[in-house]
Amino acid sequence: MVNLATNSVVNSIPTGANPRGIALTSDGTRAYVTDWFSNTVEVIDVAAQVNLNTAITVDANPWGMAITPGGKAYTANFGGGTISVIDTSTNSVAATLPARVFPEDVTVSTTARPRILNYSFQAFDPPGSVDTVPRAVNNLGQNVGSFIDGTEERQANGSFVTIDPPGSTFTIAAGINDAGAIVGEWQAGGGAFHGFVRSPSGVYTPVDFPGPRTAESPASTTWGICLGCTAPRIDVWVSQAGPF
Repeated sequence: MVNLATNSVVNSIPTGANPRGIALTSDGTRAYVTDWFSNTVEVIDVAAQVNLNTAITVDANPWGMAITPGGKAYTANFGGGTISVIDTSTNSVAATLPARVFPEDVTVSTTARPRILNYSFQAFDPPGSVDTVPRAVNNLGQNVGSFIDGTEERQANGSFVTIDPPGSTFTIAAGINDAGAIVGEWQAGGGAFHGFVRSPSGVYTPVDFPGPRTAESPASTTWGICLGCTAPRIDVWVSQAGPF
């Protein structure tokens, strides 16, 4: 619980193992928290700032959560490939809906009857890849991700460029801005993880939070602001516009 007037933590409420998502009821009296490892949803009394200890069992690895104004809570169950529907008036699962594999998040539409958009789908894989994961796309149609042999950038024309900082044994490109700058993380031979920025011309710049920590750099913006976290004690950091 954070006091926004002072930007200070005023309370910490225990939940199940590895909380991932949180959503509040429309009246603000209850908060629902997904617990990844417990396969449950915790119910928090917001005014009292306590866990009501009435955990609701859902499918495997609940992640994102959203609540409708009418009081239905939806959880994206990453491990189960399903969406759980929770009736917040009874704190019980009303339905379990099938989803595509590994759903991470869920949102609520304010449109009474959502429109079906005319999306088209195009499968793509770098040559020789058997496992491709796209992670980010910019407004120019370039996207970045990883494949079984490394990390790649797919250009708008469909060509691929392999992304690997010097000395990396494992690389993930996680973000690309409209200038073509790419951010991600890489693992050195000793096992430590570091953030990196790759300029549009292919120059790599390491990104490490000051001090004896490793860093991950999962997102970049058009303005050159880099977001990430550090370890072993996870903190959030922002790197303002610099060499990229």
